[in-house]
Amino acid sequence: MLKMSKPYKFSRDEWLHVSTVLIPYVKIHGGKKGWEKADNDTLDLKNSISEYTMRQQDNKCAYCEDLITGGAQLDHLVPKQLHSEFCYEPKNLLTSCAVCNMYIKNGGDTVVVPVTRRYEQNRFTIVHPYFNDPDSHIKFTNEDRVIIDEKNSSELGKATIAFFHLNEYPAYCMRAKLFGDKDKYPIDGERLAKACSAYKRRNK
Repeated sequence: MLKMSKPYKFSRDEWLHVSTVLIPYVKIHGGKKGWEKADNDTLDLKNSISEYTMRQQDNKCAYCEDLITGGAQLDHLVPKQLHSEFCYEPKNLLTSCAVCNMYIKNGGDTVVVPVTRRYEQNRFTIVHPYFNDPDSHIKFTNEDRVIIDEKNSSELGKATIAFFHLNEYPAYCMRAKLFGDKDKYPIDGERLAKACSAYKRRNK
């Protein structure tokens, strides 16, 4: 998971558009429809944010650090359809791969316990790339950052590992491919098939 430090800053004209057009539109239509507004000023703004986050993230997914699988998407960490007040909050906007955004997060309201309309004062249930240092919460057994040491990760780190399935074999394979030595971290097809089985035993 990436550590982010510089959220997007609206220009004067962009902030005027956000505050006078988009925020009122979101209040009427909700976060999902508000985000899908398709006038040219809004499209230009979203393109600018997307290009900025891609550069800041060095073309990596904010969560799993892989943008090869499924391509890049501009993601709302706190889902826009459930918390429309954060639809255009820069610290809520990150570039994500399609797997993390569409198949893992998928608009689920499990990443924040809302306390206030001030974004940074809410309680987040997973590591937040802008407010937390992922390396302080998610530990690895090696410098290659391939094998996660879940036992020694913080409670917030463990919640993040579970939420994004970071310790499951497909994620391990991705990290081994991106960061590791193929001889040191062989990708075993049989183990991968077992890890992806739809009929996993439940922990009692």
